[in-house]
Amino acid sequence: MLTLRQTTFFYFFTSLLSNFIHFCKDVEARIFEKLDKIEERINDLCIRLTAMENEYNSHISDMEKKQDNKLKRRDYTLAIMAVGLTIIEVCRTLGII
Repeated sequence: MLTLRQTTFFYFFTSLLSNFIHFCKDVEARIFEKLDKIEERINDLCIRLTAMENEYNSHISDMEKKQDNKLKRRDYTLAIMAVGLTIIEVCRTLGII
């Protein structure tokens, strides 16, 4: 049989153990809440980065199209100038001008 002192110690220890378990559960719950908040922030960042990436890619493709159009216009201008100068030289050679 347990003595009064042993019984008191047992009840005291079991109450401490119960409080410690509740404390650990509270700490665990707070840790999981913080992890959930961090996960939400990461998801938000991923969504915003994806939107920025799409915007950047569309901007780059628009700039490439504009640059291609400028190069085509330059090439056509040079070709027209070359044809015009060739016609002038041919006319000079034939004595028309």
